[in-house]
Amino acid sequence: MNVEKWSGTEDAASTGLAAQSRVSGTRSATGELSSGIATDQPTRPMLYPVVSAALRHPRMLVLPFFFAVLGVLYATVFPRYRATSVFAADASSAIPSSLAGAAANLGISIPAEGSSESPDFYASLLDSRDILAEAAATSFAFPKNEGSTDSVVGTYVDIVRARGATPEDRLQAAVTHLDKAVTAVSDLRAGTVTIEIVAPWPDLAEQMNRRLLDLVDSFNIAKRRTRASAERSFLEARVDSARVGLDAAEVNLQDFLENNRTLDSSARLRMKAARLQRAIDLARDLYTTLRSSYERARLDEVRNTPVITILEHPDGSVKRVGGRLLSGAVGLVAGAVVAFVGIVLFEATARLRQDDPVTFALLQGTRRRLLGAIRRRRAG
Repeated sequence: MNVEKWSGTEDAASTGLAAQSRVSGTRSATGELSSGIATDQPTRPMLYPVVSAALRHPRMLVLPFFFAVLGVLYATVFPRYRATSVFAADASSAIPSSLAGAAANLGISIPAEGSSESPDFYASLLDSRDILAEAAATSFAFPKNEGSTDSVVGTYVDIVRARGATPEDRLQAAVTHLDKAVTAVSDLRAGTVTIEIVAPWPDLAEQMNRRLLDLVDSFNIAKRRTRASAERSFLEARVDSARVGLDAAEVNLQDFLENNRTLDSSARLRMKAARLQRAIDLARDLYTTLRSSYERARLDEVRNTPVITILEHPDGSVKRVGGRLLSGAVGLVAGAVVAFVGIVLFEATARLRQDDPVTFALLQGTRRRLLGAIRRRRAG
């Protein structure tokens, strides 16, 4: 009996081991089958995480359309207009050639020819504070709307409502605003300068552009008059000196001829007479040149003819800047960027709250303290 009972127990153990082996085999096979099924599943698209995160924050998806509507409304309520003009500076002689020749006879070396300033100079001039301040202080008048009887009258400082504690501060604020609205582009090859100005009204853009052209021309006229005044002062004394020299040369020849009436008999006397005559001719040429230059300088000192040539007038050049379609597209792109950044921040915050609650709590406490400090500072 004992032997038979032992044998049964052994058979039972063997049967249990076999069953366990079959179960393990089944589990192994199931695992392999499950692994095979997971491997055979199709991969998710690359944009799936982005789309999934966006769907978890549906409010952020409204931002691009909201910004697009804002862009269209802004372009409708606050239109902008650009007026364009092109001018070229007339080439001029910095120092007249006749004056340069006269100065050379006096032993003074100066350049004979010159030219007007380069286009880059005028582009920098249009960006200077003095020119912009003159333009900002100019009074303008134009209709508020096309076909309207209401007019807008005032300086650029008043029109843009520049802020400041003093008139000087308001003027400086207007100059800063105008500097952003004015663009001057130089073309060295063509020798031209293009002026573009953007304003809320088309008539204001035209008038501002025309005013800048007048200021550039006034600057050139003032510069020419200053140069002519300096030349006149220089020539005034030289003309008197040349006149004295001519008179002296003529007196020397006259005295020589009175003392030597028979020149044909002496070659030495003829040579001396010729030298005295050449001295008179040189003195006369010098005096004539200086006198001519002096009169020209006097005319330039009072001349007010334009110095620049306007190739394209600002009248009729106004175009609208940034239409509704463009403003809406810019708003749509800006809204999409803001929405993307917001979704990324929300997702990062949620992950930090789940993975590291302690750090999240510290950041929340820091944020509350900063907001409280800001509120107290505003209230104080």
